[in-house]
Amino acid sequence: MLNGAQFVEALGRLGYPGAASLQASEFDWLFDCAPENLHFLRFVCHTLNQRNVLTTEEAVAFQELQKSGKHILDETSLAEVLKTIGPSDGKDLEAEIQVLCKEKELKQRRYNKLQVAATSHAEVDLQLGAELDRATCKLKEATASIGAENADTNAVLQNLTDEVGRLGLFLPQPEARQKADQLKPSISQKSKVLLSQLSLDPYLNQEELNTKMLTAFTRKHFFHGISDIVETSCSEHFQVLDLSRVVEHRRTEMARLQWSHIVAQHQLMQALAEEKAVKAGLDWLSEKACHTKVRLMQLPVNKLILKLSLLNGPVPSALRESARLLNVPVVRGDLALQLARQNYYTSRQDQVSYRGRSEPFRTYEGLDQAAQNLRTNIRLSRDSVAGARREQNYMAARLHSDCEALHRAAYTELQQLLLGPQELTLKLVEVDSQLKNLQQVMQEILGEVKAKRSQLERNPLLRRERELYVFFHLDARLLQKVVEDLENKMPIRGDQ
Repeated sequence: MLNGAQFVEALGRLGYPGAASLQASEFDWLFDCAPENLHFLRFVCHTLNQRNVLTTEEAVAFQELQKSGKHILDETSLAEVLKTIGPSDGKDLEAEIQVLCKEKELKQRRYNKLQVAATSHAEVDLQLGAELDRATCKLKEATASIGAENADTNAVLQNLTDEVGRLGLFLPQPEARQKADQLKPSISQKSKVLLSQLSLDPYLNQEELNTKMLTAFTRKHFFHGISDIVETSCSEHFQVLDLSRVVEHRRTEMARLQWSHIVAQHQLMQALAEEKAVKAGLDWLSEKACHTKVRLMQLPVNKLILKLSLLNGPVPSALRESARLLNVPVVRGDLALQLARQNYYTSRQDQVSYRGRSEPFRTYEGLDQAAQNLRTNIRLSRDSVAGARREQNYMAARLHSDCEALHRAAYTELQQLLLGPQELTLKLVEVDSQLKNLQQVMQEILGEVKAKRSQLERNPLLRRERELYVFFHLDARLLQKVVEDLENKMPIRGDQ
């Protein structure tokens, strides 16, 4: 039921200034007026909203349009235009709804496909991320192993460099050799570490000196004149000599020569032994250097040999043995599968042979079961047809409700077609003038209400009269009861 609260709410919704300060009870009397005005009040309270209010720019534009003198549709021309517009066809609306539904389904399918594609791309991204992490870990491990191998190689090369440097200290430098050639050979020079590094000139000179001394000693101790005798050996010079002393002296000298030969051989053997020891030391050093180089070069060779040994050694045989042991359960499983198949075929043959005896009974049972299945299918088909009918009725009711909603959106409660923006100009002007008149009337009414309130506050008879009018409009029984009470009170006062 309409009342002043709905009217004040409509004014606030329309943006009326000062609507928040208005009292709803002050406008209840508006709805006690003639019935022809209730349509307008119902239109204001239920239909008008903020979209029906012109903004300042729109009002200015409309005033400029009026000032420009252009033609504006009046009521008669607007009615003629509305007659040319035929009634809307429901089939077109249904076709448009179907097209929109198909478009919605198509967009939903595309959306689902895009979601599936996004999910697959996310899975691919996760897999690629995992592979990238694994590759990064492998790269770090390879870098660490290469760094460790490089450090080991650098350490081995550093040790080899130090060893070569220590070996180089034992070899003569070119500048030292030139200085040794310029200086006179002497035994008192700086002692060398290896005998092979010593110069042989002092030893040769010493050997030549020893040879000369030995020759002089021999000439001195042998019998005198032997050289002259040999040089001047003529027949007239030969004389008979006593050789006994000479033989004794010769024996002594021969013994000395033998002893000196023995001593010389002993010294020679010692020198040869020392020289061989020095050569052995040099050979050992050279072998050690070569062994170091060979050991560095043999690292990849040893790896290859180790791989070949693994390929040809006990590992392949163990692998072949494990493969053979692995094949044993496979063969057993295959044999067990063949045995199971054989048993299955035998059991199936037994069933077929037994089935031939009871085939008529089985045929009857099969027909009965097929009939039951057919009945079930018929019942399900009927249920599905009924469901389709219910769905069709639901869709028809839904379309009917949509049509009604469209009709309500297109028409007002007064069954008037809502006009477009260009067709609302005249109606908006009328509504604007009516709103202005309504505002003026409301102000006048407010003034009258205030005056009547002041009169009611001053005059109790008027207040009583107002209450009677209220009872008259609201409840006739209550009015009758109040009047009877007053009539009963009047004789009592007359008697007094």
